[in-house]
Amino acid sequence: MAGPGHPALLLGPLAVASDRRNRGIGTRLMRHALREARQCGYRAILLVGDTLYYGRFGFTAEKTGALWLPGSYEQRRLLGRELVHGALDGACGLVSVASRPQPTSDRAGGVAVISRRVRCEAHSNVP
Repeated sequence: MAGPGHPALLLGPLAVASDRRNRGIGTRLMRHALREARQCGYRAILLVGDTLYYGRFGFTAEKTGALWLPGSYEQRRLLGRELVHGALDGACGLVSVASRPQPTSDRAGGVAVISRRVRCEAHSNVP
C-alpha cells in the first residue's frame, strides 16, 4: 500500500549479472514487469532506484514525496509509476504490505475462489 487507500505493487530489486549487461535484458525484464502488473490489475508501481535508469520507463519521484519506507533509504530514490492516471494522487504515509484476500468457497462446487491479483502473483515468472 502506498499509504492508506492507495494500493500499489512494490517492485524490486531488478538486477542483471555484470557479465550480461548492455544486452537489453534489464529493459526486457522491466517491460515484462510492467505488462504483468497491468494484467494483474495493479494501478501503480513503486520501486527504489535510480531516476536516470527507471525514468525511461515512466518512473518519477513526483508523487512519492509524502511516502516513506521502513528502514533507511534515500527519499529521492523512491519512485512511482501510475498505470492508471491518478492512482497515486494524494498518496501519503508508510509503504506497507496489504493483507492478502482470503480464499472463499464457491457455492456451486466448493472450489476456492482467489482474487485475480493473488493468482497473478503466484504465477508470475520472468523468463
